Amino acid sequence: MKFQRQFYRALAFTLFLTGALGLISCGSDQATFEKLEFSVTPGKPVVINADTNLIIDRDGDGSIEFADGDRIDLVKKPWILIQPTVVNNTDQVMTVVTIHFEILGTVNGQSVKKETTINPTDLGADVRILGELQPGESLGGATATYNIGRWYIGELPFDELDDFQSFSYTITANVLGWVGAFNSDAERRIVKTITFTTQ
Repeated sequence: MKFQRQFYRALAFTLFLTGALGLISCGSDQATFEKLEFSVTPGKPVVINADTNLIIDRDGDGSIEFADGDRIDLVKKPWILIQPTVVNNTDQVMTVVTIHFEILGTVNGQSVKKETTINPTDLGADVRILGELQPGESLGGATATYNIGRWYIGELPFDELDDFQSFSYTITANVLGWVGAFNSDAERRIVKTITFTTQ
């Protein structure tokens, strides 16, 4: 009987300690990811409702003229053009593999969804990830450590028969990757999400 009481006391203490350590770890992760800045420019992109031959600004210099490293794509309507930016203000290495977008709209009164990701190989045939961000490094435009340029999201869901429909979409963007270097064991998943709307 005495042994049973000691066993249950030891078990209760172990469970308490495990839970406490879990809360500390969770709080630490949250504090870390709060220092990881993630944004999209413009904050409320304009939807263009026309098929367009668009210069894809892969060198991120912001120029509307064609330059080495750029290409021309036929972008199907409706579409938006955005510049994602991630800044690593933490004291740990962050491996950013891709950025995932979930677009929600309304067609014929029904909610519709489109999903897409930034494909690293669009930056070059040998590119496997968007960036391995050391503390203080960033990915984004021309001044970033990793220049990924601007990106379009085309063929947003819409009703071709409705000339007066709203082009207001709600877009959720997620940074996908892990804490740690690309060639090392991943410590844990990056948790960083933003939501923005279009106009």
